[in-house]
Amino acid sequence: QAEVDFSNLFYAYEENKDLKQRLYAMDEEVNQVESLKKENEELRQQLGLQSQFKDRKVIQAAVIDRLPATWANRLLIDKGSKEGLVENMYVVAHGGLVGQVLEVSEDTSVVALLTSKQESLPIPVKINTGSKDIFGIIKSYDPVQELVTVSQLNAGDEIPKGARVMTSGLGNMPVKDIPLGQVESSKQNSHNLEREVYVKLSATSLDFSTVSVV
Repeated sequence: QAEVDFSNLFYAYEENKDLKQRLYAMDEEVNQVESLKKENEELRQQLGLQSQFKDRKVIQAAVIDRLPATWANRLLIDKGSKEGLVENMYVVAHGGLVGQVLEVSEDTSVVALLTSKQESLPIPVKINTGSKDIFGIIKSYDPVQELVTVSQLNAGDEIPKGARVMTSGLGNMPVKDIPLGQVESSKQNSHNLEREVYVKLSATSLDFSTVSVV
């Protein structure tokens, strides 16, 4: 009887081990499929950006370093001055503007993100109200509300919720019409001196492995 019980225990153990290995292999396959889907979507968006900016060189780059402690602030990409990158170029991922090139070396570049608490990115933008463009500057990012604040508006016209916000092409980087997001709301600031507009980012996710630099 003891031998039979031991034999059953042994086979049960082996079956359990085999099932765990098969489950692990299935999980690995699912993860690989999801990773490929994500990469393919990023590549499709990059191709769309290349067709949008035919008159400019759009440089594709891979994210090679992004520390958990500074995840929302900055990252490192595998392209630098050798590929034509310069400071202040715009960085796009998942359908929208996500940051700006901060530092450039020969083979790599540091990107400051719009969600950064360390760097301010006063990028000139325009808000399309449906009847006109209102120009402003990116001021900051609210991580709680997950909204970008735009200030220094050049007009007092009503700005509807859902109005599209894009780079204006003004300032030191003349690249216009890169999507930033859509207006969520607007109000006077705490000093009641100027209006601020709050924008939900177009980028569907801030978790990306590749970016486009324009």
